[in-house]
Amino acid sequence: MRDNSADTGLPILDGILGEAGAEAERIRSEAEQKAEELKQSTENQCRRILEEARQRAETQRRSVLKAGETAVAAELRRIELRARERLNEELLEQLRKRLLQLEQSPGYRDICRELIAEAAEGIGTAKVLVCVPSSGKGRIDRELLAEAQELLSRRGLKTALELQEDDTATGPGIVCRDPSGRMVFDNRFEARMRRQRRELVRIIAGEIEGQDGKAS
Repeated sequence: MRDNSADTGLPILDGILGEAGAEAERIRSEAEQKAEELKQSTENQCRRILEEARQRAETQRRSVLKAGETAVAAELRRIELRARERLNEELLEQLRKRLLQLEQSPGYRDICRELIAEAAEGIGTAKVLVCVPSSGKGRIDRELLAEAQELLSRRGLKTALELQEDDTATGPGIVCRDPSGRMVFDNRFEARMRRQRRELVRIIAGEIEGQDGKAS
C-alpha cells in the first residue's frame, strides 16, 4: 500500500521553499538598495566634507595672503618713515650747520638786531636785558641795542634795552630776559630750530614730495 503523506507534503514544502526564496531575494534586493543608498550618502558626505575643507583652506589661504600683504605694507611703511626721519635729521643738521656759519657772516649783526627786537617784544616788559657772553661783546654792543630799540619804537613799543653779561648765553643768536629773570626769551639759532622743528619738517616734506612729483 502506498504512503501518500510524502506526496501531500511536497507541494507544501515547495511552496514554503518558494516563499523563502522570494523573501530571501527581496531581503537581498533591499540590502543591495540600502547598501547603494548608503554608498551614495557616504560619497555625498565625503564630497561635502571635501568641499567644506576646500572652502576653509581657500579662506585660510586668502586670510594668510591678506595678512602677508598687510604685514608687507606695514613694513614698507615703517621703512619709508625711517628713511624720511633719517633724511629729515640730515637736512636739519645741514641747516643747523649753515645757521651756525652765519655768525661769521657780514649780515650777522642785522640778524641779531631783528632777534633782539623779536625777543624784547615777546617778553613785553618796559626793560629788557640782552644777555651777552664775554666773548661776544665785540659784536653785540650798545650801538646795536640802540638800533634794535629804534626798530621797536617804529613798531610802537617803548622798551629800554640793556646789555647783561652772561657766559651761559653762548652760541649764535640772542638770549633776552626781564630784569627779574623770570621771563627768558631764547632766540639763539638752535633754540629757534627746536621751536620751529615741526614747521621745518613740514617744509622739508613738501620739498621732497615736490621733487618726487617732478621725477615721476
